[in-house]
Amino acid sequence: MEKVPNVMAGGADLWNSNQMGDQSNQIFDSRHPDGRVVRYGIREHAMASISNGIAAYSEGCFISVTATFFMFYLYAAAGVRMGALNNLKVIHVATHDSIGEGQNGPTHQPVELDSLFRAMPNLLYIHPADSEEVVGAWITGLTADTRPSIISLARDPAGWLIKNTDRVKVKKGDYVLVEMEKTDVTLISCGSELKFACEVASKPTQNGIARRVVGMPCIKLFEEQPIEYQDLVLSSSKEAISDEAYISSMWARFCTASVAINSFGHSGAGREKFARFGVDTDGIIGKGKAAPREHASNSDGLSS
Repeated sequence: MEKVPNVMAGGADLWNSNQMGDQSNQIFDSRHPDGRVVRYGIREHAMASISNGIAAYSEGCFISVTATFFMFYLYAAAGVRMGALNNLKVIHVATHDSIGEGQNGPTHQPVELDSLFRAMPNLLYIHPADSEEVVGAWITGLTADTRPSIISLARDPAGWLIKNTDRVKVKKGDYVLVEMEKTDVTLISCGSELKFACEVASKPTQNGIARRVVGMPCIKLFEEQPIEYQDLVLSSSKEAISDEAYISSMWARFCTASVAINSFGHSGAGREKFARFGVDTDGIIGKGKAAPREHASNSDGLSS
């Protein structure tokens, strides 16, 4: 915040858990009217709505930022929607964004919430996979002057890096990380699950199935790219399989099959739960082997 002095940020009770940094010297209250961090308490709707008001006060004057767990943006959804409806530049930082959240269980694991925000007009839902893409997500949010953004973050270590991720390419919505010639299957993923797709691609080719990997941190930005770019990224394989620990509804427009979740989450350790629901490396390999058979027997080309 010291490097962007016009940021006015706030958190709904979880600032430290959101890892937004120690801003105790900048808390806004009656004694410190010059503070730039608002303690909203457990008031997610108020947080989003007040942040809209700050953004609307004077165009380009303030950059509003909010933060809480992704699950709790369900309480803030009406405020987020009004920000999108009014073309307001607000950046929402949504952490603990999947079944990897852990021991708090399914009440804190937003398996379906991405579909709401991905479907919301004029809102960028960005799901970066590592620290390099997180930088790209912030660049994208800070330069999106007429629409709000949600940066959806996992609990993975901050230093986690996936080979070939690119902060600049995040603004395109998706891009190729692993390319192979004569590719039978393209794996499309984002967030925590992208590392599983890359692990699959690093394994020796099995049963003649070559694999390329596409990272898609923002579906909406990808759909705004020229059709030539979309074809270049997605059209070189017979099968396209998504892998994300959410309900698969948003992937049907791109994929012939999905490795996904069709239930609420479960309490337990992060990586263990990815295996439990079959959205890890082994789950992708199993879906890759089955995809041609499922595709042939499914008239609409989809499998979940």
